Amino acid sequence: MFGFKTGRCKSQLRKAFSDCFQPLKDELGTVPVSLHDSSYIIASMLAVCESYAGLKNITNQRQIAFICDDVFEEVFRREATKVLTTADRLRAAQDSEFQIAYDAAAKQTKANNELDLSWLQDYAKKNFEPSQVLML
Repeated sequence: MFGFKTGRCKSQLRKAFSDCFQPLKDELGTVPVSLHDSSYIIASMLAVCESYAGLKNITNQRQIAFICDDVFEEVFRREATKVLTTADRLRAAQDSEFQIAYDAAAKQTKANNELDLSWLQDYAKKNFEPSQVLML
C-alpha cells in the first residue's frame, strides 16, 4: 500500500502538470496530439516526476512508477499507456534528444527544490498549437 507521502506527491504533480498544459487544452481538457509524440515533453515529464518524488524522499520504484502513471493519465488521458510505452522505448534506446531533455528537466527540478513548471509551459506554448475541438 502507498502512504500519504506518495499520495500527496502524486496530487501535487497532477495539479502542476494540469496547470502547465492548461493554455494548450481544448474545451474538453485534451492536450494537442502533437504533444503525445514529443520526446522533449515526454522526457521532461518523466524527469520531473522522478526527481520531485526523490525530493520528497520517495525511493520505492513501484511508488514512483505509480506516480508517473497517474500524472501521464492526467495529461494524456486514454493515450497515457501509449505515451509511457514511447517513453520506455526512448529510454531503452538511449535516444540522445530524450536523454538531454530528461537530464535538463531533472537538473531544473532538483535545483529549484520545488515544483515550478513555468519553463515547460513556456516551451509548450512556444512549440505547440493549442488543441482544437469541434463541437457539433
